[in-house]
Amino acid sequence: MQTCSSLTSKAGNYNLNDGDGNLTSDYKTKADLLNKFFASVYVKEPDRQLPDYESKYLNEQFTEISVNVEIVKQLLLRLNWDKSMGPDNCHPRVLKEAAEELQTR
Repeated sequence: MQTCSSLTSKAGNYNLNDGDGNLTSDYKTKADLLNKFFASVYVKEPDRQLPDYESKYLNEQFTEISVNVEIVKQLLLRLNWDKSMGPDNCHPRVLKEAAEELQTR
């Protein structure tokens, strides 16, 4: 199996080792090397033979949910707004800035 190792130049470009000790800076060759490497480590499950997973469904309903507004506010204020959006598709910066508007009743 070929391995990909790299060296960084000051311009931020990477030269890849083709496994035979040859470094390349050609984009197509680098793309081919990376494709070959990732294809060699990729595992494809056989069709229609997916593993069984334990069900994550709850068998009982929530009867009461309590939320502490101050704790939620503190957690929101600690968000790193340099991160990408989560599964809610709401950017952390929006959540962090909106946290100041949370009020206790």
